[in-house]
Amino acid sequence: MSDHQQHPPDLSTKQVAAELGVSPTTISQYFASGKIPGAYRLSERRWRITRADLDAWKESQRVTPVVDPHRLMARTPRSQAYWENRRRRGR
Repeated sequence: MSDHQQHPPDLSTKQVAAELGVSPTTISQYFASGKIPGAYRLSERRWRITRADLDAWKESQRVTPVVDPHRLMARTPRSQAYWENRRRRGR
């Protein structure tokens, strides 16, 4: 097995940007500021990050949503009145 197969090449700014759905400039700013840790510079404008470091950062950004079933739908004044009346009637 070649070294390339054992260790995939590190990801470029463009690859990370495409994966996260943001611009390469945004990713460069995140790397430079340390917002995404583990990135390293190849030159003044070129950055790389390992797949493991990016995956670890993505996992750390996951938030478990707290869902309140009573707030799943948008409540306009009219719909709020409808649901209050429905609740009062026991339906």
